[in-house]
Amino acid sequence: GFGLSMDIFRKEIEWVKKFSDWWDLILPDAINIIDFMEIYENFYEVSKWISKIFNRLDKGVALIALQKKDSMTDDGRGGAFTREKARIYLSMNYNELKITKAKNWASHINPNGMKINFEIEHGISFKNINNWRQDNE
Repeated sequence: GFGLSMDIFRKEIEWVKKFSDWWDLILPDAINIIDFMEIYENFYEVSKWISKIFNRLDKGVALIALQKKDSMTDDGRGGAFTREKARIYLSMNYNELKITKAKNWASHINPNGMKINFEIEHGISFKNINNWRQDNE
């Protein structure tokens, strides 16, 4: 797994079932995970919802999963507007992860557009198949 006992996921995390108004439950100084932000119409509203979540944060973070239209696009439903508040925006396809947008870099190497391929083991562990590479490689 993540190098942690599965008990931490059962005991240390508060799981909440919520289908709208996610910003109401955001803890400003915690790790908040929205898996996933479900929307079937008025996709343009997604960026407004993300902004409301962003505005609730102080020292915490929000990880937001969005469904994509198809594997040909990097953006979640709501389009490029969903990238506006993101510090890092990742796009996943089958066995592939791409850094679509990274605002703060840890080194002088620009991570934007970098990809890596992976396999999922035991339903929870990600195993790298190759190293990070630029999208055009």
